[in-house]
Amino acid sequence: MTIDAGERLKRVLQVLPLIVDRNRVSIGEIEAKAGVDARTFLDDLRVLTEREDEPGGFVEAVSILFDSDSVSVRSPHFGRPVRITLPELCALELGLAMLAVAPNSVQREVIARARSRVRSAIVALPDLAKRDDLWYASGPRTPNEAILTTLGLAAERKTKTRIAYRRGDAPGSVDRVVHPYAVLPVRGSWFLVAHCEQRNGVRFFRVDRVEDADPLADAFQVPAEFDLEAGT
Repeated sequence: MTIDAGERLKRVLQVLPLIVDRNRVSIGEIEAKAGVDARTFLDDLRVLTEREDEPGGFVEAVSILFDSDSVSVRSPHFGRPVRITLPELCALELGLAMLAVAPNSVQREVIARARSRVRSAIVALPDLAKRDDLWYASGPRTPNEAILTTLGLAAERKTKTRIAYRRGDAPGSVDRVVHPYAVLPVRGSWFLVAHCEQRNGVRFFRVDRVEDADPLADAFQVPAEFDLEAGT
């Protein structure tokens, strides 16, 4: 009789968590869980462990012990999916940190909560002290979250915006109408990339120097030839 490999794998995956959880399971329980007789399931396990040429990445150190009335499987690998390693947690934290540069304050709050939970999991790992150098990335801070959110939404919705912008060497701000193309973190600060109607060209505005931002009713289109990396 031909054994369906998919059905064999399905039986093994159904029963292994039960064995790993309890370490030793009776033959009767295995037959009920797998839906086959004990001999068939033992043959499934034999195929799992007896390999003439073990491919790269296949789990090692799998020991299957059985006697007249029970079966047990010993391997640290079958418990592996329920635990994430330290490098994986740190990579996850890094990925969330990269997402945290989203200009939308609501999105940043959700991501911040997720990062907090990941950090808690990292420092809770055995034999691991709290270390600040595990946090590989952080989004720039801004003194006015509302303005950052307004500019981000304007770039997303393609709506013209009137901003009150103060140059670094100016005593006060000047009103400008801009077409927000993108809001980006650059070297620790947020920048607005936008077409400035006053200057009739693309300019970079530091968000921390934008003292006010009001979306207008007029929409705009980003020119097809605009290259964000070149800023032109």
